[in-house]
Amino acid sequence: MRLLWRGADSAGKKTVHFVARLEGGTFAGSFKLVHGKGPMLVEGAIDDVMALVPERAFTDAVIQAKREAAKPTHRLATLRAR
Repeated sequence: MRLLWRGADSAGKKTVHFVARLEGGTFAGSFKLVHGKGPMLVEGAIDDVMALVPERAFTDAVIQAKREAAKPTHRLATLRAR
């Protein structure tokens, strides 16, 4: 898994939104969209996941996620073997 983006709540105090690329090439997001409720987890294509990013953070999230997704992901076992 590679974390691509994380975002704060509407007050900017706590990190409550996350977007990650999973090993199989799919993406996952955890979003706390309703105050007082638990986070919502979604897995699928990048467009499906990014569609749930709050509007106020959408542009920054897309820019950061694209930049991070372009970087290679190394598995810990691979790094140890080098």
